[in-house]
Amino acid sequence: TSSMRGCGLRLARAASFVAKSPEEWPVAWVGALNSCDIAAMDALCQPPFTFVVAGKKMELDSMGSLLNFDKMKEMGWRKTTIQDVSVMHGDESQVHVSAILERHMADGAIEETCSVFFLTKVDEY
Repeated sequence: TSSMRGCGLRLARAASFVAKSPEEWPVAWVGALNSCDIAAMDALCQPPFTFVVAGKKMELDSMGSLLNFDKMKEMGWRKTTIQDVSVMHGDESQVHVSAILERHMADGAIEETCSVFFLTKVDEY
């Protein structure tokens, strides 16, 4: 994947003015998640955006339509960390970034999950 690190760099910048490389996009997203900052999460995407969870596809104008931080905390979620990020594919129209994430729970349990972020050029952005 190291040969793909430069692929789609302009796309990653267009998808997020925070991320300077495709690998930084999930880092910015998790940072906003841990801050419970819907506005920061929304700023990483150009709405409407497609979000897929457990095979269910949703078109969202805001992550606030999906995430309920109070309920997440009631269920024990405390924070999410990133264990690994890698570019799976990249060209001038899209970049696929894989991130291995860990959800840290109040009881000390750690749940590992893998997310794939698809950063796709839409129109000029």
